[in-house]
Amino acid sequence: GKQWFSTQVLTLRGLERVLRQFFSALLSTTVLDSRHSSSDESHWFESAWARILDIAFQCATQAGGREVLELRLAGVDLVVLCALLSCRAGIVAATTPARVGTNMEVVNGALRSIQNESKTNQSRSDGIEDGTSDGSAANSPEMEACRQELFLDAFDVLERFRSHLEDDKAQAKDEYSQSLCIESVSLQVVTKLSQGLVKLYECCKNDEMAPRTHELLYSSDDEDDTEARFVAIVSTVIRKAVGDSGPRYLSQAQRVGIDLLHDMAFGSSSRAFETLADIGGESFFWQQSSSQADDTNHEGSAEYEGSDFLGYEVAKVVADAIVSDGVPTGSKAEVLCTILSVFCSKQLSSSAQLDSSQHSVEHQHDPEDSSESNSTEKIIGKICFDLFVPVVKGGLCAAHLLEKKHHDSVLAAKKSHFDDDRMKTEWMNLLLDDIWKRMIQFLSYLMTPLKSPAKERYATDTRTILQIVSCCVSRIPSRKRPYLGSILSQGARQALVVSKVQTVCSSDDSPSSREVLLQWSNSFREDVEDGLRIFNACFISLCKVQPESSMLLSIAKSVLKESIDFSEEKLRRLSSGDTDAFDLSDYDFNLDGSKESEESEENYTTSISVAVESALIVCDALHSFPNMIDQVIEIFPLLCQLTNTNNDRLRRKAGALLGNVDLAANIGMANRRAEAFEQRALKAEKINADLMEQNAVLKYENEELHQKLAIYSESSVIT
Repeated sequence: GKQWFSTQVLTLRGLERVLRQFFSALLSTTVLDSRHSSSDESHWFESAWARILDIAFQCATQAGGREVLELRLAGVDLVVLCALLSCRAGIVAATTPARVGTNMEVVNGALRSIQNESKTNQSRSDGIEDGTSDGSAANSPEMEACRQELFLDAFDVLERFRSHLEDDKAQAKDEYSQSLCIESVSLQVVTKLSQGLVKLYECCKNDEMAPRTHELLYSSDDEDDTEARFVAIVSTVIRKAVGDSGPRYLSQAQRVGIDLLHDMAFGSSSRAFETLADIGGESFFWQQSSSQADDTNHEGSAEYEGSDFLGYEVAKVVADAIVSDGVPTGSKAEVLCTILSVFCSKQLSSSAQLDSSQHSVEHQHDPEDSSESNSTEKIIGKICFDLFVPVVKGGLCAAHLLEKKHHDSVLAAKKSHFDDDRMKTEWMNLLLDDIWKRMIQFLSYLMTPLKSPAKERYATDTRTILQIVSCCVSRIPSRKRPYLGSILSQGARQALVVSKVQTVCSSDDSPSSREVLLQWSNSFREDVEDGLRIFNACFISLCKVQPESSMLLSIAKSVLKESIDFSEEKLRRLSSGDTDAFDLSDYDFNLDGSKESEESEENYTTSISVAVESALIVCDALHSFPNMIDQVIEIFPLLCQLTNTNNDRLRRKAGALLGNVDLAANIGMANRRAEAFEQRALKAEKINADLMEQNAVLKYENEELHQKLAIYSESSVIT
């Protein structure tokens, strides 16, 4: 039992010392054997290498409890050491013996000086590297091919360990394993593996695991892509290394793995960054909470009670990295596209039903899923875009940079005869189209209010919507502006609907219902103001994206006409002696949520006129863009009517907008253009008359030719 395990540990540690000190010499003997033996003979070191890796893997996956911990750790150390020694950078760098102190090492449980022997080993290593002594074949193609084969063998064992972690049946054989998390012994083994993977990446990051260009990632075979296989191993370690405390805390192995992928991403590894985004999953936009959890937050607990804490922590890492330098531009854009795809598929999924009253989704645990609890506890999630906004900003910035390169790439691909250039252009085109397709679909969701029995509200806070709209408007390419303009037009109209729904009182004309209209709760007032802010953002963005669109003019005319009707109705009620026709001129709505008029807490319930505020927004927006003269002239009659209303603010805004237009100059310009068009029309008519005259002459000549041809045909028949 325990004595046998200790013996195995000593054996593995001894193999480590032998390989550390003599790996280069052993590798050189393999090359020498190949020169003095037939090609069909199996080299003894290659067979021993395979046997060592197999024994190390068996020890690392040995089932048991605390008594096998040292054995399993030794097995992991040996597998990682074999990979380190056989990698390109580790042939010499990893041959230094493991030292306990200065010029000391452990041999058979005792410390001895290695100063002289260290010099001997160094000279041996130098000799191999310089091509002298018995290691003259160190730089030969045969030795390089042999080293590469040994490295791939060691790497295959690491992948076998990954398959072992993913095999639930293999994990179930361990009597100490638990249903929700790896037991403490296995967790220590996985932690040791994650630390070894960090060392392996440091040795291989410039050679075997050098990152590939993003556009060639998916054109390569994953079996030949060591970086992709390595990232898959790290991903499995992160997902499976759940601590004893359950999913509310990250284990040491998970933190090491996340840091490793983070470092790889900043080392230009697109695979690593996209894997982090995949682990983050729904946590970028979905905040989960347990319906049975206590409402009070305990110190040290997860920020989101009962949530996927691993996904949340990884999502924070991605959100911080995507807005910083170091991560490849193409990878940022790809991550944004992936997260948008996850969001769109979740919203369209039949299994995710949005609760109309709480704006949440209830999920039942799958009873067949062995990784989840057998409990029937419901998990309620709420939409939260705090981590998604940085992803949108960083991803769209990267897409904007790619868009600038896209035109040059298209021109270069047309002139180039290389498939790589065409593949790069095709990848970039597909990626950019997919990003904006999903981004516009996402904006459509944000602009669509969620209906409930009481009122209509947006799925998230107004600040988030405004940030995302602003980022999209500043980054969208010209070829996608018509699609964005359609969404902005729809969003502006729906924002007005949301604001108006909050201000509609009961059809009953009793005083009580009118009193309700005058005395708003703060929550309803905030909903009205949120709708107006979104309308302001959509209308201004529409002026930037499509200033000459018919949608913009349609919205402006509709809003101004409604404000005129509202003012006329209020004036009619005032003239009839209606005391409930209150004056709104003293209330000044600001887009930042403040109020210019100083009112007490009791008077803060003054009602907001959506018709007046929306008209003011339209006037301010058109006034802020000097290139909107034609649109202002289109609504000139409505602006003149606004200057005659009894609302001082409307009169001032409409007058300022009209004063911004040099009507005489524009009329003169229009007259000159009309005269120019008339002259062009007269010239065209003259040209048309000349062409018709020439056409008549040609027809007459054509008839004469037909007659001559008929006469000639008859004479030829007679003769």
